[in-house]
Amino acid sequence: MEKNYAKKQRGITLVALVVTIVGLLILAGVSLNLVLGENGIVVKSREARTENDYSTVFEMLQMKNGNYETEYAIGETDEDFISYLRKEQIIDDGNVIEVKKLVGKKLSTGNGDVEDIYIIGVNNIDNSYRLGYVGKGEIREIGIIGYEKGVKYEPSDSSIFEFDKVTGTISLKGAITSYYSNDTDVQQQIIVVPEEINGVTVKSIGRFGNRFVEKVILPNTITEIKESAFTNCSNLQIIEISEGIITIDDKAFYGCQSLKKASLPMSLKEISLNAFEGCSSLENITFPENVEKINLPDVGIDTIVNVSEKNKNYCSEDGVLFNKDKTELLVYPRTKQDTEYQVPAGVTKIRETAFCVCNNLVKVTIGENVKEIGNQAFFRCDNLEEVVLPNQLSVIGDEAFYACSKLRTAELPKSVTKIGDNAFWYCRLSTVTIPSGVQVIGQSAFENNLIRELTLEEGVQMIGPKAFYNNYLLTINIPSTVTYIDVSSFNENSKLREINVAEKNEYFSSEDGVLFNKDKTSLIRYPDDRLTSSYEIPSSVVKICKWAFYYSYGVLVINISSPNLSTLTIPNSVTTIEDMAFFNYGKLKVNVQAGTSLTSDSFKNSGISASQVNWK
Repeated sequence: MEKNYAKKQRGITLVALVVTIVGLLILAGVSLNLVLGENGIVVKSREARTENDYSTVFEMLQMKNGNYETEYAIGETDEDFISYLRKEQIIDDGNVIEVKKLVGKKLSTGNGDVEDIYIIGVNNIDNSYRLGYVGKGEIREIGIIGYEKGVKYEPSDSSIFEFDKVTGTISLKGAITSYYSNDTDVQQQIIVVPEEINGVTVKSIGRFGNRFVEKVILPNTITEIKESAFTNCSNLQIIEISEGIITIDDKAFYGCQSLKKASLPMSLKEISLNAFEGCSSLENITFPENVEKINLPDVGIDTIVNVSEKNKNYCSEDGVLFNKDKTELLVYPRTKQDTEYQVPAGVTKIRETAFCVCNNLVKVTIGENVKEIGNQAFFRCDNLEEVVLPNQLSVIGDEAFYACSKLRTAELPKSVTKIGDNAFWYCRLSTVTIPSGVQVIGQSAFENNLIRELTLEEGVQMIGPKAFYNNYLLTINIPSTVTYIDVSSFNENSKLREINVAEKNEYFSSEDGVLFNKDKTSLIRYPDDRLTSSYEIPSSVVKICKWAFYYSYGVLVINISSPNLSTLTIPNSVTTIEDMAFFNYGKLKVNVQAGTSLTSDSFKNSGISASQVNWK
């Protein structure tokens, strides 16, 4: 007489007390205590994971027949059944159970006794068979043990949709369009989009934002999923994207935090990489071979990226996206757990925002052939402490290492020619050497660091606004090649005592540590901490530049710029005092020599009051 060990019933759960799980173990010669006790196989298999969707007992016993409606008979005796289990490697010659082939993902504890019951149910969202535990006053799901095949769904009623028959765009009634949207019009877990409505073909997906939907099935008539189509479908777990889809637009699935799997069809030609932004449960995504264009995001991605080896335009390595010949690194996923990364040797450019907010990285070694680091490439990598820059690097883009607040080491190679705006804003660099090839140091390039030692090599040309704002510089040496220094380049350096300019410089000069233009007609910068209590401006000066005597603020304590300076003498040669020249110089006494063309209005916006000025 044949024994039936597996049978699927549609519409109800299956009690698997003996036949499916416990019975199988007993037949294999394993005691109930060993199976179900506190130290039993089920308990110890808490971390076990299936090798694939079909490596379970239920699948092995039933998939061969290809139809869950039909009972499957194996042999006439228990010995025949056990021989079958050994052949399928579910048990070995010693009757030891291969747990990975017995249980599904997310296995929870299942300790109990003879009265405990294990139940298999069907989840209609993902069509999975799930093993549950009932006993001791509790009901608990243990995990997935297989998947139902060949399930077909009827299209949802057309009354829940809005449809533009001109464009063929379908949307869900009451879909979320903003944070305050009311999406209670449709409260269905499964939505099946029809191929046509009133004889008109459905071609594109519009707004489907809805907090109730868990599964969406698209027909093969759809060619486009529009921008923000499924935005904030927070409970969406499964999206069946059919063949025929050509384009998936920006943020199509933005904020779908429950989405675990999204299979892209072979027909797909163009996709925005931020289509899946905020899909925190989506571990990876694979781009098929026919994708021609990936629109790259502004803020990086969360999802591991894989690309078909047959794709002619892109490739991937360890979840990182590159162009096809791997000369350009496009995106490094934020969710990668590695603390160190070596950029491959063949890469010549790191694209903008490639490593944006990759907070797991501590050290990055950039490949020897990289010539350009794009804008915001390492934007806000909060834990990045060290970056090794290659000897061929030429351009460091705007905000390339912006707010990498733990970055302490970044030695600039001699090949660098440009340092972009805010390139190292709010890092922790203490020593910086600007190589001779640098033509431009961008605005705020090194603002808010800890720089005490600064070397500007011969060859440096332009120092932008606030380039070294708010650091701890003691001495600044300007080489002969510098052609431009902004009046704010060195503001907020409360320890600064002298600025020296090479004699051969054709644009700037210095005297007693004070910065002037070449012919000393403009006083550009008086050091914040110059050790003198009085200062007489040279008679050649006709203009005191903006912020020349800048007031310095500390983080917690207010410090007066050049605290030793209490008296300043302005010669009668001075005709112009620019706005904020004495920014908040509250204690300074100013003596103006007789014969000057200055008036009280000359000090109107200078930062000092009329009472501080003594007219000789």
